Amino acid sequence: MADFGVPSAETEVNDLSAGSLPESEKAGLAGRLELDKQRLWQRSGLFWAVLLFAVIMTGSFLWFVSQVLCLISINGGKLPDWHLILLGSGLILPPTIMLYGLMRRVYEVERVQMNGASSQDSASPSAEIVSAFSSMATALSDVIKSRT
Repeated sequence: MADFGVPSAETEVNDLSAGSLPESEKAGLAGRLELDKQRLWQRSGLFWAVLLFAVIMTGSFLWFVSQVLCLISINGGKLPDWHLILLGSGLILPPTIMLYGLMRRVYEVERVQMNGASSQDSASPSAEIVSAFSSMATALSDVIKSRT
């Protein structure tokens, strides 16, 4: 992972107030700046793509709910089959998990920058999603068991 521009203990820090910088360091700084710009564009692009996809999926959930409500009103208040309601409630889980993982990643990068900790210590995004889904499934099964 990148060092986020934080000098380590063995790096010599030059005073740039005089306006002089050795040529060997200028090339290294320019390369690191370009790499940081590229990472920033990639991360912001990924962030907005996930956010857009989650908004589209949430919109489809809201559309589904509106259609179920129309079906209920057409049938005179009679509720549809519980399978249909379970399917509709399942439509909200993927965008919720995606946004949860996205927000964890955003705040994790901020925490890593503030603390200087290694981001290799944390789990991968797929492991986070699986653990979040398993905890939700466990909670759902506990609720179902308590009702029976």
